[in-house]
Amino acid sequence: MAFADVAAQDGIGWAWLLDVSFDNFATVSYRWSTFSCLVGSNQYEARIPQKGLSRLARAFGDENTIRAGDITVSLDNTDYGADWLVDRSTVASQVFRARFKLTLLVYPPGQFSSYQTKVCGTFKALTFPSRDRERVTLQLSDDTMGFFADALSSPTIREWIEDAGSNINTNPLFESFGPTPAPNSDWDTPMPLAFGQGRLICFPAALDLSSDYVPPGEATEGMLNSPMTGFRAIMVCATTSTADVIPTDLRQLWGVFGEDTMMGSSKWADGAGTTISIPKTYTTPHDTPSDIGPRDYTFTIWEPQKTQTLTKDGASWKLLWVKFNVDAYKLWFQASRKISVGGTQTDGSTTAVAYLVPQAPGSVLQSRAKMFGAFSHFQVTGSGFSGRTNTSVAGQTGIDVIRDLISYYSHGSASDVDTTRFDAARQMCPVGVSGILMPQRPVTTRFRYSPQAPPANALTNGHLQQALQDICQSADLDLAMTWDGKIAVFSSYFSFANLTTTRVVIDETRGNNVIERIPSKGQRWSPYNRVYVVDPSGVPHGPFDNPDASVDWGVVLERTLHGKWSYPFAPSEALYTQNVWFSQRRIESLVRPVIQFVTDRDGLQLDLGDLFDFTWSRGGGTSGPYNASVFRVESITVDPDTLAVGIEAVWVDDVRSVYPYLLDLEALTVRVASSAGRTVNVMDGDTEHTFSTGDLTTDGVVEGDVLVLLDATQAQNVFTRFRALRITAVLDAVTIETSGDPLPCDFSSPGGANVATWEIRKGALTYPTSSSDPTNYPSDGTMYGKASDDDDRYSDTGDANKLI
Repeated sequence: MAFADVAAQDGIGWAWLLDVSFDNFATVSYRWSTFSCLVGSNQYEARIPQKGLSRLARAFGDENTIRAGDITVSLDNTDYGADWLVDRSTVASQVFRARFKLTLLVYPPGQFSSYQTKVCGTFKALTFPSRDRERVTLQLSDDTMGFFADALSSPTIREWIEDAGSNINTNPLFESFGPTPAPNSDWDTPMPLAFGQGRLICFPAALDLSSDYVPPGEATEGMLNSPMTGFRAIMVCATTSTADVIPTDLRQLWGVFGEDTMMGSSKWADGAGTTISIPKTYTTPHDTPSDIGPRDYTFTIWEPQKTQTLTKDGASWKLLWVKFNVDAYKLWFQASRKISVGGTQTDGSTTAVAYLVPQAPGSVLQSRAKMFGAFSHFQVTGSGFSGRTNTSVAGQTGIDVIRDLISYYSHGSASDVDTTRFDAARQMCPVGVSGILMPQRPVTTRFRYSPQAPPANALTNGHLQQALQDICQSADLDLAMTWDGKIAVFSSYFSFANLTTTRVVIDETRGNNVIERIPSKGQRWSPYNRVYVVDPSGVPHGPFDNPDASVDWGVVLERTLHGKWSYPFAPSEALYTQNVWFSQRRIESLVRPVIQFVTDRDGLQLDLGDLFDFTWSRGGGTSGPYNASVFRVESITVDPDTLAVGIEAVWVDDVRSVYPYLLDLEALTVRVASSAGRTVNVMDGDTEHTFSTGDLTTDGVVEGDVLVLLDATQAQNVFTRFRALRITAVLDAVTIETSGDPLPCDFSSPGGANVATWEIRKGALTYPTSSSDPTNYPSDGTMYGKASDDDDRYSDTGDANKLI
């Protein structure tokens, strides 16, 4: 018997259980309950008195913000057994680490041994506990405010240099600059985390090469005996992926020259501040070096690298960096730019031509340092950066980045992710994002995405929660914790599973105090038809009006969309109107009512984001307004003393009619196809078509099927005889009637044309169902795409499926 079966019975008993752990529930140190009981082999102590629990409240936040579930717990402390929660000697060592798991136990009347349990959240202490003479009071908040609030701290450049695995063969900083960085270099800030497909702006590991500072060993062009001579390190980001580097980790590199860049003895007025794309390799058009013979020689200018594995904050890391060959860069720049001095003099004499390379000012620095120091910073693109999930060339979605941050860059793990909900949401919300964050001390300008996007995504003091919220707002997602303590994401668009999963039904007789409202401006689900978009730099763009709603409504209702993790804004705002409404964002112009009501234990079957069916007849009859309509849970409040459940939900009954478009395997819908010389005669102006052989009735052809003409005698770039005609009647074994005249399809020759290549497929009205084909269509074929007319209607005038 399941929890829902027991909870639905009359006269049941229940208990609230609270487990306390200091090691993420590898072990449990305290077990408390509303009464003393043995649950399995675990004894629970009666420490939660009557009225000792407040209402348990869980809800989505406004405008894609994160709202934690919370509950207040009072504990009996007459025996001083809960003093450790307040005692100053144990707060730091125990309360900071404590996690609390709340579980509801229900059992049939008088049958405790038949109990069933349901986890109702995993929490941390939101504020420090308090105590009086008899009780200790805890204010608990779920782990969206606790376990996942802080990012892990990534390694620093200094930690890489000082690691035992660094040497002159693996690290260009190991001896080039000694144990002390150049002035103003920041070797002690943890390396950033970067995600998405934006251009990541990154900086040299030693930042002040444009000054007069001469790093040790640099006075003679570096360490002449070192394998790293001539190489520089451009730091990119940190990653917990310890796999070896691959070429696509970094695909492109750009260098941006400083404003004070010199060319020869003068300031480079035309090139200072410009950006150049630097290729990975350069092939000389002449003999280099001279001892290899008369052939071209290819140099590698730059290549992606990863450090050895570094351990920090309980995780294994590598730093992604670029190994930059200054000598190869010099050869490429001289050959490709042809910036020179010298040439023919006024008196006809000549001087030697010297091809120049941009350099930083300063008389003390040697040539390699001056060439490298001419760059103010670099830009790179790659696949993944710090990403771990779906790190393809197409880029990560917001859901992928959230999953990575929770699984690999927080104090949680991959097991804390509700994979089913993440996968379902990703199908319906493939919105890409780009962003960078600093797990600890942010550097104001040294790491960021694109000139249009300053480091607004940097995290102060490791507050991962803010980054998660920014991603949700940029990708139109909700993030919450499920009853069983896992993090889940939710999209306002519905998936195949939403359409086909059996929904919970809340009977009207088990609900009361129903209130309905239309959300007002600023509230969740308030209607709008005009949006402004705030880009990663904080600059607003717009207005963008929904062309499908702005005229019909007769009023403008505005909403501001935040995009701190959005891709750079489209250069054409007219184009972006289409992007924001129909591709870049998951938004809509619909009026969605919200209802509130109170039900009994039936409501415990539901979680945030779940769909359920609800009827509200306002006292009976057929006046509605809702008859088994579909709603989505927005908030849940549980009274621990009565198990009454308060529900707030938004109307989503359009899930019944606005289906997502899925592509089907067309072979499954074919009734019969041409074979063995069987042709169909088609003539322009005639809606009756005759087959040369066969029996259409035996083939199973019925009204509503579709005749598809695919004349293989025509070239693939002609296809004037291709046609799809809906069958309106099967007149006899070899004759059908169709609704469409085949004009103008090149069937006008005397007697028409005998088309040798054709198919008859099941149409929208005859599509497979779970009854006709339970193996391939266990959930019916309603949501699969089928042919529709230009008005997006099927042949029965019903709305065609839409690509959402």
